[in-house]
Amino acid sequence: MGLTNVNEQFKVGVILRQAREAAGLTQEELAQSVRLVLFTNMIWPKSGDALDEEEKALKRLRGAVDRLGEEIKAKLSGEELKRREDEVRALCAELFPDKLPLFDQLYGRRFQRLQEQFGNIAGSPDEDN
Repeated sequence: MGLTNVNEQFKVGVILRQAREAAGLTQEELAQSVRLVLFTNMIWPKSGDALDEEEKALKRLRGAVDRLGEEIKAKLSGEELKRREDEVRALCAELFPDKLPLFDQLYGRRFQRLQEQFGNIAGSPDEDN
């Protein structure tokens, strides 16, 4: 079920770009997320109870990451923000200890971008007001 003409391909591209922008992701961040999903699917077995436990752990981590993103947008104080980032990173260490470098690579950049975008960094223009 491939796309048959250029017009259909263009429409799909526009829809994907709009969804990416609505999610607040750069092309790089989206590519990293897709690579994470593909990577996850390649390295972990997908059968029975192991799959259920893995899915629960991934949902738990994604939920924590998403909540932190919302908290950054709500302009958490610098000290509280650092504490929350440490908590989310510790959750990753608990659930997927061998994936911390990947977590730091993917989500460290995301959290930094959100902090810059929403003015949660020391010395940002919003802090002077």
